[in-house]
Amino acid sequence: MTSKIITYCLTLLGLMGFNFSYMVAPSHGQGRSNSRPPIAEPSNSGQINGPLLSAAQIQELKSLNVRIVVPQTLPQGYVVKQMITEPCPNDSPCRFGPRYSIIYRNEAKDACFTIEGVGGGVGGPPSLENSVRVVAGVLGATDLHYGRYSIPELRFTNPKDLLYMDFTQPNLGKSLFYRVVGSVFTRQTYFANNTSNTSDDGNESIKICQNEVSLGEIVPMIQSLMWLQ
Repeated sequence: MTSKIITYCLTLLGLMGFNFSYMVAPSHGQGRSNSRPPIAEPSNSGQINGPLLSAAQIQELKSLNVRIVVPQTLPQGYVVKQMITEPCPNDSPCRFGPRYSIIYRNEAKDACFTIEGVGGGVGGPPSLENSVRVVAGVLGATDLHYGRYSIPELRFTNPKDLLYMDFTQPNLGKSLFYRVVGSVFTRQTYFANNTSNTSDDGNESIKICQNEVSLGEIVPMIQSLMWLQ
C-alpha cells in the first residue's frame, strides 16, 4: 500500500514538471573517499545544441593537432566568453604539450564554466564537501566535485560553493588531460586581475563569474562532451 502511494505521488509530481535527474545522494566527509559516489542520470532539459564556436575558433583549435573536447549541448544563456590556445613552440614536442581553454559565461546569471585541455602538469584543488560520478561523454566516467571546501580553514577564507571535475585522460599517454571547472576557479585562473569590464560610469571594475554554475546546468553539458570534428 505504501509503495503504491509513493509511486502515485512520484507520477503526479512528474506530470507537474518536476525533474528528478539530479536527485542523487552526494558523498560527504572530510577529504576524498575511496568509495565511488553515485552516478548522475543524463538529462537534456533546457539545453541548446552545439559548442557555439566560430569557424575561426574551430580552425584555431584544430591547429593544435591534438584531440579537442567540446560540448554537444550547452545550458541556456551560455555563450563563449573567451578562448585561449597555447601551441608548443614551433609545433615541436614540448614537455606538457599544447593546451586550450574555452570559457563559457551566462551574463544574466554572471555564472561561468571552462573546458580545459592540457598536456601535463595536472593536479587538483583541495577536496570539496560533495562529489558525484558522471559519465563525461567521450571521456568516460569521472568525478564532479561541488560545494564548499572540506578543510575548515579554506572555508573561512573562501565560504562560497565551488565546482570542478577531475582531470581525465581517456587514452593514457596519447591525448591531453581534460576537465571542467566552475565560476570560482574560472575567475581565479582567467579573470583574477580583470579590468576589461567597467560599470556604466567607467570607474568601477566589475568582477565577472561571481555566481557558481548549478549542477542542473553543468551535468548535462559534461555528459554531452564530444570530440571536435
